[in-house]
Amino acid sequence: MTGAGVSGRSAPPSYFNRPGVADAEFTKEPRTTLRKFFFMASGDAPDAGEGKQPLVEPGRGWLETMPDPAVLPERLTETDLDVLTESFSKGFTGALNRYRNLDRNWS
Repeated sequence: MTGAGVSGRSAPPSYFNRPGVADAEFTKEPRTTLRKFFFMASGDAPDAGEGKQPLVEPGRGWLETMPDPAVLPERLTETDLDVLTESFSKGFTGALNRYRNLDRNWS
């Protein structure tokens, strides 16, 4: 699914491909963004292993749909999170641009 569904919610590819939108949301609070990303990818999140993707509600951000864990996933330490937060302190645009160009980079 690459566009808005019947409910008007967007799948992540559609949301991420709009330059400036996800970039601005993720850069507001890099530590929270990274904590939520790693939690969702860890297998500890609700619905883990069910193949569900968080959808973006109209007028809301993607992070709003993601749970914010009270405890970090087992493989992510506070020190790891500190290093990653510093690495992304200037923004997520570079990482998102890499994602946006996956098809071009494939060949």
